[in-house]
Amino acid sequence: MKAAVWKRQIQPLLVGNPEWKFQGAFCYRAPVVHVAYGVLAESSSYDTGTYLWRVFTPLFHALDHLDLSFSKRLDPGRFYEGDNTLTSAVQTVLTSMAATDDAAKLEHIAKYDGVFKGNIQTAESAGYARYLLGRRKTALLALRRVADYESDRPEMWDASERAQTILDLDSSSGEDAVKATLHQWSRDGAARLNLVDRSEKAQP
Repeated sequence: MKAAVWKRQIQPLLVGNPEWKFQGAFCYRAPVVHVAYGVLAESSSYDTGTYLWRVFTPLFHALDHLDLSFSKRLDPGRFYEGDNTLTSAVQTVLTSMAATDDAAKLEHIAKYDGVFKGNIQTAESAGYARYLLGRRKTALLALRRVADYESDRPEMWDASERAQTILDLDSSSGEDAVKATLHQWSRDGAARLNLVDRSEKAQP
């Protein structure tokens, strides 16, 4: 299903809710702070069907794509244009997300630490989420594991370097400096995915 078709099919569900925006096939709730969340329509390579994802994407490290490590594909599988089950599924997700604040989204990220063994980017994001939620001790423990992780993959090196940056900043400048840095990284991540309005981009 093309993004324009997907947008046209669910647009009626968003009437009266201007906080819901589109970026391609991703319908997300604005404004984004540290975690972007919404519904993603992922085209199937097998037929005209579409997979739907309930998306939670941390924005601490700037990527050119949505990180679906913290997201869930909706049942029953592929959805099709004009299918009432598609709009029903989207409505359920939109309703469940309507009251979700930044702290609740951070909690969703924080609980994933250690679930995906070897995926230090997941542990990294969980560590940042815990720090922002006020769990400094457990956050630093998670980030120390990330910083010390040895890998031959460059993207893992980046994660280790970022974690070390936060560890050093916590030691030298304290919590306010760390939180300010994580906030700026999140703004950069949102901008990289084009999940901010022009007015927001213009702000210092």
